[in-house]
Amino acid sequence: EALAELHMADHRDDLIALRDHYLRRATPPALDRARQRWFIDRVPLNETDLGLITLLFPESPLLYVVRHPLDVVLSCVSNLITAGFNCAHALETAARHYVLIADLVTHYRAELTMPFLQIRYEDLVDDQEATVRHVLAFIGEKFDPSCLAFTEKRRHASARYRYRNYLPHLKPVIPILQQTIARLGYQV
Repeated sequence: EALAELHMADHRDDLIALRDHYLRRATPPALDRARQRWFIDRVPLNETDLGLITLLFPESPLLYVVRHPLDVVLSCVSNLITAGFNCAHALETAARHYVLIADLVTHYRAELTMPFLQIRYEDLVDDQEATVRHVLAFIGEKFDPSCLAFTEKRRHASARYRYRNYLPHLKPVIPILQQTIARLGYQV
């Protein structure tokens, strides 16, 4: 209800002020915001704010990258991810939290009109060029071969299907995640 109220005509300026406040805090001062065309915010659990994000940036394309749920849960517990109210202290709580977030994204996608593209991390690894071209077309940018030069970046890449090495340990969470795994088009 509070988000709906912000969208009303009397409060439109509040949305602009909130958006500008967010951009001032999230964008490093060294960047020239007037020349910067794209802004990426990869903070964990941004999904919980899709309603607000859609109100603040209604025309901005939303790229949502999913990974196999068992890989995500394993990664959260292995790396002791503390975002999400420290849900990663146990496999079961991490799995339940993952399902709640996935259900919330499904709800937002059904209720909101937003330029939204969901891609699978595994597709990016398996066919990088086709996936990158699809993403760039979605945001209205031309393909640039430098997008494929991931080996020149100093970022840590996530493993693909790493969960398979830990399947005996993950058995207790498979029933919790099973419906979400299927809904996202994955298998165990």
